[in-house]
Amino acid sequence: MNDEVTAAPAEPDQTKRNELYVDLQKQVQETSPIVIMFRATYRVAMAKAVNGYVNGATSDFVYYRLVTK
Repeated sequence: MNDEVTAAPAEPDQTKRNELYVDLQKQVQETSPIVIMFRATYRVAMAKAVNGYVNGATSDFVYYRLVTK
């Protein structure tokens, strides 16, 4: 599946790319002992002067009280 995961985002044809992702999802559902619900990401833009920001799993888990600037 690693090769397919790498190939899918590089596929220029939207229809084929969708098919690749659907196929990958089916493979994971059929063979995985767990269900993947979330993907960890960290895309936060902030000024360099901002400190103490901790990004939680959802917007409910951001501790703004720790932030200083």
